[in-house]
Order: sequence, then C-alpha cells, then structure tokens
Amino acid sequence: MKACCVSCHRYDQSPMRIFIDESGSFQIPKSAADHSAAVVVGVVVPEIREQALLDQFARFVKGLDKSERNGSGEPKGSRLSSASRARFADILASVPGVMILPVTADLSDLADHAEELPSHLSKSLREHAAICVHKTMRDEVLTLSRQVANLSAQEVLKLLLYTESIQECVHHAVLYLSEPPYRDCWSTVDILIDRLTKNPTGREKQVFKVMLLSWLTAWSARNPLTLIEQVHTADHPFVQRFNTEAGIDMRLLVGEGMRWVDSTKEPGVQIADIAAAITFSAVHDLRNHDNRLPECLSLMRCCPYVPEDGPGFVTLLPDGHTPHVDKYVGLVRALAAKFPKRQWQYRGLRQMRQERRSKNPKAARATI
Repeated sequence: MKACCVSCHRYDQSPMRIFIDESGSFQIPKSAADHSAAVVVGVVVPEIREQALLDQFARFVKGLDKSERNGSGEPKGSRLSSASRARFADILASVPGVMILPVTADLSDLADHAEELPSHLSKSLREHAAICVHKTMRDEVLTLSRQVANLSAQEVLKLLLYTESIQECVHHAVLYLSEPPYRDCWSTVDILIDRLTKNPTGREKQVFKVMLLSWLTAWSARNPLTLIEQVHTADHPFVQRFNTEAGIDMRLLVGEGMRWVDSTKEPGVQIADIAAAITFSAVHDLRNHDNRLPECLSLMRCCPYVPEDGPGFVTLLPDGHTPHVDKYVGLVRALAAKFPKRQWQYRGLRQMRQERRSKNPKAARATI
C-alpha cells in the first residue's frame, strides 16, 4: 500500500499528450493510375515539454501572414509558405521529447477494392470475436462488426488510419519516453483528436471510440507493447497505472483520456494539422516539382521511424494483393540519405514487428 501511495502521488502529476489530425480527402480514386494518398499524424508531447512547445508555437502563429490562416484566424498547414513550414519544423525539433508519428496509406492501390474495405474489416472483427475469452467483449466486438459493415469505404479508411496513428504514438511513447525526465509523465494518456464531423452525433463519431478501443485491444494481444525490463520496473508509474495480471490494459491506457476537440481552441491539434499537411505534400509530389521534400525531411527529424518506413507507410489491401510501393522509392532514399545513422543504430517499432512475423509466420499479418 505504501508503494502504491507514493506512486499515485507521483503519477497524478503529469500526463502524456497525443494530438491527432489528418490531411487529404480520403477519397479513393476511381483508377489505380491516379496517384493519391491519405495522411494522419500524431504528435506526442510529454506534459513537461508542452508549455515550451506551445509558447514557441504561439509566437510562430502570431508572425504568420493573414493568407496562412483560415477565416477564424487558425493557422492551416495547407496555406503555409515554404519558409513558414521550415520555421515550424525547426520549432518542433528544438523541443526535446516531442515526436511526430505519421501514418500514410496509398489510396491508388484501393481503387479496385474500395467496396471490400467495410466487409473485410467486419469479417476480421467477427473472427476476433470468436476468440474473445469474455462474453461481454465478444458481444461488443460482434456489435461493432455489424456497425462497421454499414460504414462507407471512406469512413472505414479514416477510422483505420486514426487507429493506426494512435497505435504508433502509444507504442513509441512507451518505448522512448519512459525514462527520466519523462518517467513521471504517465498519469494518463490524453488523446486529443480534431472533430471527425461537424455533427457530434454523427455515426462516424459514435462508432469510432468503440471500434478504436476494440481494435487496439485486439492489436495489443497480437503485438504487445514493448516494455524494457530495466526501465519498466514494478514501481514505474506506467506499470503501476496500466499493468494488470492480463497485461497492459489498453482500454484504461487510451480510453479514459480520448476526446474530440475544436481545433480552433486547441493549438496541439493545430500542430498536428501542419505536420500532416507537410507530410501530405511530400507524398503527393513524389517528383518534388514544388520542392516540398526538404520540408518533409526537416519535419522528420522528430520522427523515430527507420527510412524504409517512409512517412509511416501502411497497406490496407485485402490478403493476396501486393501494394505498389516503387513510386515512393525516391522519398525513402531521401530519408535514408538524410538520416543514415537510423539505418543501423535505430531498431524501429515496425522493424521489430516484422522480426516477430518472420519468426512466427502465423502471427498478425498486418497492423490494422
């Protein structure tokens, strides 16, 4: 009891914050020949670094031209000049502990498979329900599978990418922000998401949280959070707060702090919007005609991915189909040239997942 009280006093002090926003329409093209991609970005900010980041961001916004804001005065990444984007990337890189975790899905590959997405995900959920130990969870997942089957391909795509974004943010934060000075930043995990719809009772929002928690729980069973024995000891705030006899409680970890916010009132989400826009520009201008690549490379200083992962590539293709990734080779090579040490010094999360699958071919086939 005494150890618990000491820990409670400690981890009540400081949360880990995750801000999430998107860029692009998520509209799947009619032809695979029409290049298109969707981007969701998570920004991880330990609370002890939040004020320093927001102070710099406020000064940055104050210095923007009127044309770089929308009608309400909110800065928008799609409107920023190259110079402003460069300053933005420098601000993020100057604050220790801040991480950018993009997730990028190629939509062109889905041109001939758009209608399969809802049914494919619904089937996956039914299969997961069959192996759920607890009846309550099983019934919840079955209900979710029926709800998902009624979503549009565009809605499913958005929900999957947001889920993947949160997965990446949580996993990397646990892995790299658990030692001092961030050890005590685990009282809660606050996940602030730009409103998915203007209608707060819209079906997309109603389904999202239930689906997200169910999907994260299933994902964590297949790909457990990576804990470091020497770091995540029994008295670590993260372990005391979220660990159970059955493992890390993903619902407690991400469910309590998740909320939808108005981006005009939340600068953290505005930061995620700008980061998403910078990433989106790079993956859409693959030949770098508009010279957007340097902006993306500058931003990726805050991203721990290995170059081969690019800006967080994921594939949503059904089983048996091969994604066309050759068109991104220039972007990957540019990242490898910019961050050569990551090739051998950094053993990324996605790399570890791939190693698990190579050792056990029957393991999870994809992250989502």
